[in-house]
Amino acid sequence: MKLGCASYSYHRMFESGKIDWHGFLERAWRMGLDGVEINSLFMPRDKKVAVEIKRKALKLGLDLYALTLDINLCEPTAAKREKAVGEAKRWIDIASLLGCPAMRVDLGFTPKGHSDEEATRWAIQSYRKCVGYAKTKAIVLSIENHYGLSASAGKVMEIIEKVGPEWFGLTLDTMNYGTGAEAYEQIAKTAKYAVYVHAKTHRLEAGGENEPKWVEKDIDYGKIMEILRGVGYEGYLSIEYEGDEDEESAVPKSAEFMKALLKR
Repeated sequence: MKLGCASYSYHRMFESGKIDWHGFLERAWRMGLDGVEINSLFMPRDKKVAVEIKRKALKLGLDLYALTLDINLCEPTAAKREKAVGEAKRWIDIASLLGCPAMRVDLGFTPKGHSDEEATRWAIQSYRKCVGYAKTKAIVLSIENHYGLSASAGKVMEIIEKVGPEWFGLTLDTMNYGTGAEAYEQIAKTAKYAVYVHAKTHRLEAGGENEPKWVEKDIDYGKIMEILRGVGYEGYLSIEYEGDEDEESAVPKSAEFMKALLKR
């Protein structure tokens, strides 16, 4: 497996203007990571910006392995869904320019006054259109187990199978199924669909005897790594820090923890 960092790990710093793309890429390089994940929340849909990011990443020897897009494919009218699909296609063009082989496109949520069944049908229709376009760019799209409809393994699997798993899979988030016993069951059910993994961290504390220097305390990564290795996963672990600690200190701790996991 390879280790990278999602730009969302620094979302507070991006939002406050304390970091830009150059700073993010330089931090990933200093942490000795293999690559980074680009979140559309922190960049304009601008080819010039994409080229700048790509050149900087090349200079630092970093892969741009994925782009993530927050969008709602479950809009209640056909016109709004077509607009969302059109926006997704324009971002697919940016992902292609960046050289990203993968792109997460969020599902969205069930509109008020409509059923989950309706929203699922709309999402599948929308994803098929997006995937058809992404395939022409040699980009694999993914849904994330995130919120609303995509929060359960059953619904994630249904949508992936109906869209078609050859060019459509899962951005598997390690904590979005929860952190109890059921989380590992759902991760195990969907791990085979993983395009890349959001290796989420929340609470890093000093490790004990025979443990890494830093350990994520909210979920058992030993179990998660066993599941991933069991299905033959060899892709990216994309660090996604979402805790309360200062991102400047917590993300490097997360990287150190993940590196230790990969050596086991």
